Amino acid sequence: MSSKPTLSLTLATDQVLHVHMSDPAERLTYENLAKHQLDVDAEKAELRRTYHLGKEATPGRGYDDRLTVRLGLSRSTLMLQLELWRTGGGKTGGLRHAWAGKYVVEEAACREWLRGAA
Repeated sequence: MSSKPTLSLTLATDQVLHVHMSDPAERLTYENLAKHQLDVDAEKAELRRTYHLGKEATPGRGYDDRLTVRLGLSRSTLMLQLELWRTGGGKTGGLRHAWAGKYVVEEAACREWLRGAA
């Protein structure tokens, strides 16, 4: 019983691998894998987005990073949710965040909060 040889590679960020496939089914498989990886990378990048309580969006972000816009809530309602997380240590609900001289909320925390609020 013979098996086809396999090749395993690890590429650093920004490296590109060009592969020529002789079988159309193999080529389609690798194209689908590459598309899937791009989708996964895009999702990871989206989850790392951060939001703030400021009145102006940060220029150059490619998205509106105001928390009031992202969650559609007033600043006072958001402050209550942020304080609830801070004072309860995350055990009593509220909106998970970090403090970096201002409240910083990641996209992942927004999604968690929205799931809990539903």
